[in-house]
Amino acid sequence: MLHKKIHLVLSGGAARGIAHLGVMDELTERGYEIVSVAGTSMGALTGGALAAGRHRHLRDALMNLHVTEMIKLLDFTVRYPGLIKGEKIMKWLSPYLPGKDITRLEMPFTAMAADIRHKTEVAFTSGPLPLAVRASKSIPSVFTPVEDGDRVLVDGGVLNNFPLDRVKATDHTSVVGVWVNADVPCDEAIRRQLPQKPVPEPGPKLHMRDVVIESLHMMMRQNTARLIHDNPPDLLIRIPYRLARFYDFHKAHYIYRAGRLYAAKYLEQTRA
Repeated sequence: MLHKKIHLVLSGGAARGIAHLGVMDELTERGYEIVSVAGTSMGALTGGALAAGRHRHLRDALMNLHVTEMIKLLDFTVRYPGLIKGEKIMKWLSPYLPGKDITRLEMPFTAMAADIRHKTEVAFTSGPLPLAVRASKSIPSVFTPVEDGDRVLVDGGVLNNFPLDRVKATDHTSVVGVWVNADVPCDEAIRRQLPQKPVPEPGPKLHMRDVVIESLHMMMRQNTARLIHDNPPDLLIRIPYRLARFYDFHKAHYIYRAGRLYAAKYLEQTRA
């Protein structure tokens, strides 16, 4: 039985993580209360906005973000260890990630990062919310890492892309995990309700981008499979990896809608 009080765990997945916002809305509209949230990378961003009570504002902003505006947010650099400094993006996100301490948010929140200097996971459960999210989504070689004291922090997906091990169910609460990188086929009934076709498998002639993305996905899939096996949630919502490409932020309406539809599918199954 799925309790009405939920600990929500959100995986990384770049643009596919917009589906997390759809899952949140589907859960709350069905009468579930989210009492804590943990996430990595895009899961940390959407989860942080939820914990701050700003997730619907973030949802609306992403849906109204034009491609030309997205491009203007990319502050490319050649002087730092990463292609993008991320300062413009964080400034754009500031209305949805208030600069308060995590302990003062509306619910407990955990954001995962990885410290490449000390080779360890870092779980942010206190400290400034923007710092935690910026560290958690610092994809190596894409975003510059975050230096915090003697730590050099990069995307939490390097070590823990789905922090199921950071939450526990109780007699009155359940854990719901949302995995937006699931290596499962797109649900045909859901696909017919969406305006976009799934991302095709890479062709025989691979672009360098395809090699990098597929390699990262394969690495994280193995890591995530272990986390799910060792820490099975009460409900695991699997959203197909082929739903969208990692940079498809301009498809926010479609990805959000998919999140709602997949959440509805799995929630209905729990009632069957």
